[in-house]
Amino acid sequence: MIPSDPSFPTFSVQTDRGGFMDMAKRSVVTCTFPGGKVREMQGEIDWKGKRIIVGNVNKSLSEAKRKVGGTLSLDTEWTWPSGRYTITHKSRMWTVKRGSQELVVYTSLKVNAFSKNELATLRFLVNRPYEEQIFLVLALMFHDLQMPPVAEPKTFKQAAGEAGVNVAATVATNVATNAIASCCVVQ
Repeated sequence: MIPSDPSFPTFSVQTDRGGFMDMAKRSVVTCTFPGGKVREMQGEIDWKGKRIIVGNVNKSLSEAKRKVGGTLSLDTEWTWPSGRYTITHKSRMWTVKRGSQELVVYTSLKVNAFSKNELATLRFLVNRPYEEQIFLVLALMFHDLQMPPVAEPKTFKQAAGEAGVNVAATVATNVATNAIASCCVVQ
Protein backbone atom coordinates (compact mmCIF):
# COMPACT_ATOMS: atom_id res chain seq x y z
CA MET A 1 0.00 0.00 0.00
CA ILE A 2 1.27 3.46 -0.88
CA PRO A 3 1.25 5.87 2.09
CA SER A 4 -1.06 8.80 1.49
CA ASP A 5 0.05 12.43 1.66
CA PRO A 6 -2.03 14.17 4.38
CA SER A 7 -2.28 17.30 2.21
CA PHE A 8 -4.23 15.44 -0.50
CA PRO A 9 -7.81 14.16 -0.34
CA THR A 10 -8.33 10.41 -0.06
CA PHE A 11 -10.66 8.71 -2.52
CA SER A 12 -12.22 5.36 -1.76
CA VAL A 13 -14.46 3.35 -4.08
CA GLN A 14 -17.06 0.76 -3.16
CA THR A 15 -19.01 -1.15 -5.80
CA ASP A 16 -22.09 -3.12 -4.77
CA ARG A 17 -22.57 -6.22 -6.92
CA GLY A 18 -25.14 -8.94 -7.21
CA GLY A 19 -27.68 -10.71 -9.32
CA PHE A 20 -27.02 -12.46 -12.59
CA MET A 21 -23.28 -12.66 -13.40
CA ASP A 22 -22.46 -10.56 -10.30
CA MET A 23 -23.09 -7.31 -12.21
CA ALA A 24 -22.22 -3.94 -10.68
CA LYS A 25 -25.32 -2.25 -9.25
CA ARG A 26 -23.86 0.90 -7.75
CA SER A 27 -20.38 2.39 -7.39
CA VAL A 28 -19.80 4.99 -4.68
CA VAL A 29 -16.75 7.27 -4.54
CA THR A 30 -16.05 8.89 -1.16
CA CYS A 31 -13.66 11.82 -0.86
CA THR A 32 -12.25 12.44 2.62
CA PHE A 33 -10.89 15.96 2.91
CA PRO A 34 -7.26 16.56 3.90
CA GLY A 35 -6.09 18.05 7.16
CA GLY A 36 -7.76 15.54 9.44
CA LYS A 37 -11.25 16.85 8.71
CA VAL A 38 -13.93 14.25 9.23
CA ARG A 39 -16.08 15.70 6.44
CA GLU A 40 -16.64 13.56 3.42
CA MET A 41 -18.29 14.03 0.06
CA GLN A 42 -19.79 11.24 -2.02
CA GLY A 43 -20.75 10.61 -5.58
CA GLU A 44 -22.11 7.52 -7.25
CA ILE A 45 -22.92 5.78 -10.49
CA ASP A 46 -26.18 3.87 -10.36
CA TRP A 47 -25.40 1.24 -13.01
CA LYS A 48 -28.89 -0.23 -13.02
CA GLY A 49 -30.67 3.16 -13.13
CA LYS A 50 -28.01 4.57 -15.49
CA ARG A 51 -27.49 7.73 -13.42
CA ILE A 52 -24.54 9.69 -12.08
CA ILE A 53 -24.96 11.61 -8.81
CA VAL A 54 -22.51 13.99 -7.12
CA GLY A 55 -23.64 16.26 -4.30
CA ASN A 56 -26.99 17.81 -5.31
CA VAL A 57 -26.56 17.05 -9.03
CA ASN A 58 -28.33 13.96 -10.38
CA LYS A 59 -28.20 13.26 -14.15
CA SER A 60 -28.88 10.30 -16.39
CA LEU A 61 -25.72 8.98 -18.05
CA SER A 62 -27.20 9.75 -21.48
CA GLU A 63 -27.76 13.37 -20.40
CA ALA A 64 -24.27 13.70 -18.87
CA LYS A 65 -22.19 12.14 -21.65
CA ARG A 66 -22.12 11.90 -25.41
CA LYS A 67 -19.79 10.11 -27.79
CA VAL A 68 -17.41 12.19 -29.90
CA GLY A 69 -15.17 11.02 -32.72
CA GLY A 70 -15.70 8.18 -35.16
CA THR A 71 -17.44 4.84 -34.81
CA LEU A 72 -14.45 3.12 -33.22
CA SER A 73 -13.53 6.07 -31.00
CA LEU A 74 -13.82 5.71 -27.23
CA ASP A 75 -13.73 9.49 -26.74
CA THR A 76 -16.64 11.19 -24.97
CA GLU A 77 -17.76 14.62 -23.86
CA TRP A 78 -19.25 14.99 -20.39
CA THR A 79 -21.43 17.93 -19.34
CA TRP A 80 -21.65 18.87 -15.68
CA PRO A 81 -22.55 22.14 -13.90
CA SER A 82 -18.82 22.85 -13.52
CA GLY A 83 -18.28 22.68 -17.30
CA ARG A 84 -17.75 20.47 -20.34
CA TYR A 85 -15.05 17.84 -20.24
CA THR A 86 -13.57 15.80 -23.08
CA ILE A 87 -12.21 12.38 -22.21
CA THR A 88 -9.87 10.88 -24.79
CA HIS A 89 -8.36 7.41 -24.88
CA LYS A 90 -5.03 6.26 -26.25
CA SER A 91 -3.62 2.83 -25.43
CA ARG A 92 -4.02 2.47 -21.63
CA MET A 93 -4.25 6.21 -20.98
CA TRP A 94 -7.38 8.31 -20.48
CA THR A 95 -6.97 12.10 -20.50
CA VAL A 96 -9.57 14.60 -19.26
CA LYS A 97 -9.53 18.12 -20.70
CA ARG A 98 -11.67 21.16 -20.09
CA GLY A 99 -11.20 23.30 -23.17
CA SER A 100 -7.51 22.97 -23.99
CA GLN A 101 -6.39 22.47 -20.37
CA GLU A 102 -5.47 18.93 -19.27
CA LEU A 103 -6.97 18.24 -15.85
CA VAL A 104 -6.54 14.53 -15.19
CA VAL A 105 -4.53 11.62 -16.58
CA TYR A 106 -5.60 8.06 -15.75
CA THR A 107 -3.62 4.98 -16.74
CA SER A 108 -5.49 1.66 -16.59
CA LEU A 109 -4.35 -1.50 -14.84
CA LYS A 110 -2.09 -3.69 -16.98
CA VAL A 111 -2.22 -7.40 -16.24
CA ASN A 112 1.12 -9.13 -16.85
CA ALA A 113 1.14 -12.89 -17.23
CA PHE A 114 4.56 -13.62 -15.79
CA SER A 115 5.46 -10.54 -13.76
CA LYS A 116 3.88 -8.07 -11.37
CA ASN A 117 0.85 -6.20 -12.70
CA GLU A 118 1.22 -2.49 -13.44
CA LEU A 119 -1.21 -0.72 -11.11
CA ALA A 120 -3.64 1.91 -12.33
CA THR A 121 -2.65 5.52 -11.66
CA LEU A 122 -4.72 8.68 -11.40
CA ARG A 123 -3.09 12.13 -11.48
CA PHE A 124 -4.90 15.43 -11.04
CA LEU A 125 -2.77 17.96 -12.92
CA VAL A 126 -4.77 20.98 -11.75
CA ASN A 127 -6.27 21.66 -8.33
CA ARG A 128 -10.08 21.42 -8.65
CA PRO A 129 -12.92 21.53 -6.10
CA TYR A 130 -13.53 18.16 -4.43
CA GLU A 131 -17.00 17.81 -5.95
CA GLU A 132 -15.51 18.22 -9.43
CA GLN A 133 -12.76 15.70 -8.61
CA ILE A 134 -15.37 13.14 -7.55
CA PHE A 135 -17.28 13.69 -10.79
CA LEU A 136 -14.09 13.19 -12.84
CA VAL A 137 -13.20 10.01 -10.92
CA LEU A 138 -16.70 8.65 -11.64
CA ALA A 139 -16.50 9.58 -15.35
CA LEU A 140 -13.13 7.82 -15.66
CA MET A 141 -14.43 4.84 -13.68
CA PHE A 142 -17.35 4.60 -16.12
CA HIS A 143 -14.89 4.28 -19.01
CA ASP A 144 -12.50 1.95 -17.23
CA LEU A 145 -15.21 -0.48 -16.14
CA GLN A 146 -16.51 -0.69 -19.71
CA MET A 147 -13.22 -2.22 -20.87
CA PRO A 148 -11.37 -5.38 -19.78
CA PRO A 149 -7.94 -4.86 -18.22
CA VAL A 150 -5.11 -4.62 -20.73
CA ALA A 151 -3.25 -7.92 -20.77
CA GLU A 152 0.20 -8.68 -22.05
CA PRO A 153 -0.14 -10.53 -25.38
CA LYS A 154 0.81 -14.20 -25.15
CA THR A 155 0.60 -17.25 -27.33
CA PHE A 156 -1.71 -20.16 -26.63
CA LYS A 157 1.36 -22.23 -25.76
CA GLN A 158 2.43 -19.64 -23.13
CA ALA A 159 -1.07 -19.52 -21.66
CA ALA A 160 -1.84 -23.24 -21.64
CA GLY A 161 1.63 -24.75 -21.55
CA GLU A 162 2.90 -27.71 -23.58
CA ALA A 163 0.09 -30.02 -22.39
CA GLY A 164 -2.56 -27.55 -23.57
CA VAL A 165 -1.01 -27.41 -27.03
CA ASN A 166 -0.88 -31.22 -27.27
CA VAL A 167 -4.54 -31.56 -26.15
CA ALA A 168 -5.67 -28.82 -28.55
CA ALA A 169 -3.77 -30.44 -31.44
CA THR A 170 -5.26 -33.87 -30.65
CA VAL A 171 -8.81 -32.47 -30.42
CA ALA A 172 -8.36 -30.51 -33.66
CA THR A 173 -7.02 -33.61 -35.44
CA ASN A 174 -9.90 -35.77 -34.17
CA VAL A 175 -12.53 -33.17 -35.14
CA ALA A 176 -10.99 -32.72 -38.60
CA THR A 177 -10.72 -36.50 -39.15
CA ASN A 178 -14.35 -37.07 -38.07
CA ALA A 179 -15.59 -34.20 -40.23
CA ILE A 180 -13.80 -35.54 -43.30
CA ALA A 181 -14.91 -39.13 -42.62
CA SER A 182 -18.57 -38.18 -42.23
CA CYS A 183 -18.82 -35.96 -45.30
CA CYS A 184 -16.87 -37.83 -47.91
CA VAL A 185 -14.93 -40.98 -48.67
CA VAL A 186 -11.28 -40.89 -47.76
CA GLN A 187 -9.14 -42.98 -50.15
